[in-house]
Amino acid sequence: MSIFTMLIFVVGAMFLAAIVVTLFKWHLIQNQSNYLANSQGKYGGYTTQTHQNLLDFTKDRGFDPSMMEVTVSAPDDPVPWGTPVSAKITCKVPVSIGKLTTPFYVDLSGEGWDISRYVEGKYAVTYTSP
Repeated sequence: MSIFTMLIFVVGAMFLAAIVVTLFKWHLIQNQSNYLANSQGKYGGYTTQTHQNLLDFTKDRGFDPSMMEVTVSAPDDPVPWGTPVSAKITCKVPVSIGKLTTPFYVDLSGEGWDISRYVEGKYAVTYTSP
């Protein structure tokens, strides 16, 4: 095998690894968006517990909160039972091929939907916005 063939193989493998890592990060963002929407569905809105979970997610998974935009359909106050709720997370994620390239940023978005099952007085939670 020639050196050129080995080089092409190594660069190709690094490129494939960058794609796999980016897809994994997208999966994490999509999963967290679904969690935010399901929590809004359960409690009727975006709660302080849900917000703390989002902060833990960014810390545990290595996402930069300043590069993340979170939009929820039920901030601050609960919405009535049967109302559709949604959450969207858009995050600028750095992508690079090892140390060979300067990282460039890709917007990864995840969205989740649910229906509010809020019944007044059922839960003692505090509502907030992201």
